Amino acid sequence: MGRCYQLKQGSNTIGRKATTSSATVQIQTTDRTMSRSHAIIEVYNQCGQIVHLLKNGANKNPSYLNGALINQFDQLILNNGDRIKMGSTELTFTV
Repeated sequence: MGRCYQLKQGSNTIGRKATTSSATVQIQTTDRTMSRSHAIIEVYNQCGQIVHLLKNGANKNPSYLNGALINQFDQLILNNGDRIKMGSTELTFTV
């Protein structure tokens, strides 16, 4: 099991840890293909259920959800166990 990162309600920018990164969730990695603001996970309450919505961030390299390319304007609901690939780094989404 790897490192765990907590998400807060609202907008969470996910990216590579760097002194110039504005990401709210900074991933410690040597993967230079992961951008400093690679993806965004929106967390919100919808009718009493917490929803996690994945969107592309300001990245130069592609992102994937469960092996499928995430297009620029996609907004995808995350489910427990989903695999998110940013650059060469793969994360597992856990609720």
